[in-house]
Amino acid sequence: MFHRLRSLPIHRQRPQLPVAPFRLQSHRKKKRQAKFTVLDRFEELAVKKQGSQIFLLYENQQYTYSDVNRQANRITNYLVGNGVKTRDVVCLLMYNEPGFVWAWLGIIKCGATAAFLNTHIRGKSLLHCIKITSANKIICGCDEELVETLKEIKADLNDLGIEIYVMGVSEKPLPEDFKDLTKLSLNSSDENNLLSVREKDEFWTVPCVYMYTSGTTGRGEQHV
Repeated sequence: MFHRLRSLPIHRQRPQLPVAPFRLQSHRKKKRQAKFTVLDRFEELAVKKQGSQIFLLYENQQYTYSDVNRQANRITNYLVGNGVKTRDVVCLLMYNEPGFVWAWLGIIKCGATAAFLNTHIRGKSLLHCIKITSANKIICGCDEELVETLKEIKADLNDLGIEIYVMGVSEKPLPEDFKDLTKLSLNSSDENNLLSVREKDEFWTVPCVYMYTSGTTGRGEQHV
């Protein structure tokens, strides 16, 4: 229940800001829970409250909360089934596109950290950013330029034991050893099967994302 504060004298009264009762109630409710993340909130909306509402607009495409959550769950369940575990790092090399959103959510649902790679750097600068994450997987957009960027350093990535997955529908055949994540994850479950991962104390000390300085004037620096 909300109570109105007694009004101040008119000469001291300040303009009142709009009140958002839903948000306040939600905050009070969740405050009792020791651990509740943005990811928990997203899943709550996607599964229980507004799954059919629009979450993402991109050009002439639109995706609901439920659409994005199911796509992310396929990525999560595929990655976990192929060895990704809590505290691992998965690099993400993608442009601004819908797949970026569910790839990122899919990674952090595993209890892993997503490392956002700069799409403007190549060669040794890009390789440096990948090395310092200790990642063993990279998810790459299907854009030909991004695929070619990784192809240039593929020998080094092989030496590091890093697998490359491509997200989206490519117009050309993928290079050897580049795996089509969109096809591979189609048969993975789209349900929230890994809620138990976030119940572990270890999950709460895992960074959500690594970002980098530009790396255009030197080596990119990693930040949590």
